[in-house]
Amino acid sequence: MEKTLAQKVAESNAHRRCREDIAALVLERRQLANDLISLALEPNGKNHFKACWILEIVLERDLSLLVPRLSEFCDNLQNWTHDSALRSVAKICLFCAQELQPQQDFL
Repeated sequence: MEKTLAQKVAESNAHRRCREDIAALVLERRQLANDLISLALEPNGKNHFKACWILEIVLERDLSLLVPRLSEFCDNLQNWTHDSALRSVAKICLFCAQELQPQQDFL
């Protein structure tokens, strides 16, 4: 029996390879992105910061996965307090800002 995404996140650790493996799964099975975002959006959840770590990697590779829930993500920015989650959420905000930044010519 295959583990759920929530179980994989709960069993994950801070090692980059571990986070990248789960991120690769989410990118392969794009329908899991919504579940990962839901886990990250639960700042009172036991493993929300781990979900944020993985979400950062996923969105660095494909920011479009956040678009359907961007408003909800932004509305919840003030709810994250865990330092590990805050770092990842700040990086996700940076990805969004860079994507929205108008292209400039540097001639």
